[in-house]
Amino acid sequence: MRHHQWYVVLVAICFIPYWPLLLYWARDPEKNYSKLVRARRQIARLSSRLAGFRYQVQEEVKIDWSAGPYILCANHSSNLDITAMTLACEADFSFVGKEELLRNPVT
Repeated sequence: MRHHQWYVVLVAICFIPYWPLLLYWARDPEKNYSKLVRARRQIARLSSRLAGFRYQVQEEVKIDWSAGPYILCANHSSNLDITAMTLACEADFSFVGKEELLRNPVT
């Protein structure tokens, strides 16, 4: 099994226990937003560690997360961009995606 496939399996294994909670919290996302973000970080951290990935974040300029809203853009050079962004960003945030992604029960 290639490392990419192994990582996808680990993400699925780490995601499944959270599935019922995420579904419940997603019914009222404004109320449960911080819980959803925290769960996303836990899933990202656990699946990355189990796969053997370690991230090191180097900031050219320290970001003042309290200064207002930001738009962050990953370069999508790998399938780890979502996980890396989740672990690198200190503030609570949401991803923006295509409408077609809503047809996938995981997203």
